Amino acid sequence: MDKEDENRERNRVSVKRSREKKKKEREEIRLETENLKKENAGLETSIEALNQELNFMTQVVESHAEAGAGNMMENPDFVELHNLLKRREETKENKQGENVGQTEERNLGKKKEN
Repeated sequence: MDKEDENRERNRVSVKRSREKKKKEREEIRLETENLKKENAGLETSIEALNQELNFMTQVVESHAEAGAGNMMENPDFVELHNLLKRREETKENKQGENVGQTEERNLGKKKEN
């Protein structure tokens, strides 16, 4: 085997190692992505359940207040809860506005590409 053949053989082995390493890295990334998607789905399910519970509790408190259970605004706990619920609604409205804005930006970007 001459020097040129030895160089080719070393190069072939090196390329094979490099390809195997890249393949292993891609598989690790695929597995990590799969795990993160599963975790994300579980977290979204938890968020949905907590939001449903919060909505129920909000309805309970509001119906209690509407039923005339005394002057609720004099109760500091109720005032704090009322303020938290107001902030929650404002946050939801802001997020919805942001989502609309993001959709509009994406649509404008697509129009510019065409």
